[in-house]
Amino acid sequence: MRPFIATVGIVLAIGMSVPLTAASAAVTTPTAAVKTHPPTAHPRTRRATPPPEHPLLGVSCVSSKHCVAVGERYSARGAKVKPLAEVWNGRKWATTAVKLPRSATAGFLDGISCPSARRCVAVGAYLVGGNHTRALAESWNGRTWTESRPPDPGGDPNVLLDAVSCVSARYCVAVGSSTTAELAGAALMERWNGRAWAEKTVRFPAGNESGDMNGVSCPSARRCLAVGGYYLRTGGTRALAEWWNGRTWSRARPPLPGYAKSPIDDDVSCASPTSCVVVGTDNSTSADIGGFSLSWYRGKWGSARVSRHAALSAVSCPSPKDCLAVGRLVTAAGRLIPPSAGRWNGKRWRLALVPHPRTRGRLAAGYLDDVKCLSSTDCVAVGAAVNTAETPAGFSEFWNGRAWRLVRVA
Repeated sequence: MRPFIATVGIVLAIGMSVPLTAASAAVTTPTAAVKTHPPTAHPRTRRATPPPEHPLLGVSCVSSKHCVAVGERYSARGAKVKPLAEVWNGRKWATTAVKLPRSATAGFLDGISCPSARRCVAVGAYLVGGNHTRALAESWNGRTWTESRPPDPGGDPNVLLDAVSCVSARYCVAVGSSTTAELAGAALMERWNGRAWAEKTVRFPAGNESGDMNGVSCPSARRCLAVGGYYLRTGGTRALAEWWNGRTWSRARPPLPGYAKSPIDDDVSCASPTSCVVVGTDNSTSADIGGFSLSWYRGKWGSARVSRHAALSAVSCPSPKDCLAVGRLVTAAGRLIPPSAGRWNGKRWRLALVPHPRTRGRLAAGYLDDVKCLSSTDCVAVGAAVNTAETPAGFSEFWNGRAWRLVRVA
């Protein structure tokens, strides 16, 4: 998932990297230690050849031997950005070709959902003209990607899709944003029936600048929860959540933790129609970023703090009392920003670091953008590693219930 942004037109110009501005407060020691493994060796590590420049932004798995990850690929340093897709066969990642629409000058894929090994839907955006974005949707049949065309709201806005959740090959819900040049915005919801998309916009509450829907989870065709946030004209941000009942969207009103002064909901995972977990980040100040979670279980909301120094990107819940959230830690000035993960047992979170990737033989700052758990002992997370002079290089992490394993991508 992309970090929450105000203006969609700048996304393709800067890539999907998380800002590397360090916080002034020192990071606390993680409460749970994780056994780490050295990065996978590669014969070209010692050469001057730079690593592949392709951050991974989304992942979906149907088994331990079949996952599909999506993101963006740079054709050359600073040149055209193209959508990226990689397939995991249980041993290694392999790249598959994704074509942009003819009118596009650049594009990326941000979210993906695979109801089966031969059926996936991925969403993102592409750039047309000088600085306009349009929604991008691609369908995977196990061999090739085929473009579909989500409808754009009227008024020539900038449109992008951030996330998608598929109940079946004929029922998917994608979410994102529609923002005009004047920064008037609306949350965007699109439904896929296997042949065409149907569009619906949801206005933000009065007094907003613009916003975005960042995540969606559909445990059934009649129950989806979409989450995101919006900017206030008076400053700060507010979290946003919407329920889908199979016919209409309605505002969900979860309680916010008292310490979250400027919250954004980043992602959501529903283990069942009666159980969902939302993760978010409080962006009150750069020195006090704090990760929080909201749990919805059988009609009741609850909240918990993940860490004062965690920024969360995604969450996956194989069961109501077992979730894994990923993102990054915020460290003192001048230090690396390490990727991190938190485990939820239904009552509290335990945060831990994950193995650091290397770029050009050196430890790099890193973040995890998405995660998918088939069970409590089988999870895959994807993200990117960044050195200050480099474009993000994608990497993946595999969790077996005890330790993380860093795996090179294609």
